[in-house]
Amino acid sequence: MTRALLQQALEALETCVTIKHGGGLGPEQLFNVPVIESACKAIRAHLAQPQGAPVAYMAEDGRVALRDYFAARAMAAYLIADQGNTPEPEQTANDAYFMADAMLKARTE
Repeated sequence: MTRALLQQALEALETCVTIKHGGGLGPEQLFNVPVIESACKAIRAHLAQPQGAPVAYMAEDGRVALRDYFAARAMAAYLIADQGNTPEPEQTANDAYFMADAMLKARTE
C-alpha cells in the first residue's frame, strides 16, 4: 500500500471517530472505536517512519512502470543463464536496463 493510500485510509478512519464523537447513534451502533483508534495509531506510526527507497518505481496509476518490469524480467534471465556464477550487481543491473530500453524501443518500431 502506498503512503498516499495509507494517508487516505487514516483520514477515513479519523472521520469515523469524529462522527462517533459528534453524537447521534451510540458508538457501539456505528463503529468498533477501539479497533479504529488502534488502526489510526498504527498507520500514524508507519507514516512517521522515514521513507526508504521504493521497491519498484510505480507509474502514476500505481502499477509498476513497464521499463522496470522489462528490466526485472531481463535481470532474472541473466541470473538464471549465469548458472551459479556471481555476476557483478551493477553490471547486471545496467545490462538489464539496456535490454529493457531495447524492448521499449522495439515496441515503437
